[in-house]
Amino acid sequence: MIPMVASEELADYIDVFCDRGFFSVEDTDRILNAGMKYGLRAKIHANELGITGGVQVGVKYNALSVDHLEHIGEAEMEALKNTETMPTVLPGASFFLDCLMPRYEK
Repeated sequence: MIPMVASEELADYIDVFCDRGFFSVEDTDRILNAGMKYGLRAKIHANELGITGGVQVGVKYNALSVDHLEHIGEAEMEALKNTETMPTVLPGASFFLDCLMPRYEK
């Protein structure tokens, strides 16, 4: 699907939900790598349900943003330092889904 979407110029970004029960870090890496080959910039939904490594894979691919971040720790903050990847919290999603609100984990 990615080559067709890129050839038809239907998207500028490739967005992946890297979290427990969805795409793994390995899946996300493979998807973002494929998107990069076709000129699609990465965006990631990560760490909504737990710390998963999504932030780090997003930074690896110079993602425009890593979104949700209900769970974040030192490793994620270190990975984001001095990068162009924007950490984004989406409290409306947490509220609507009745999930935990953002919290810092050591």
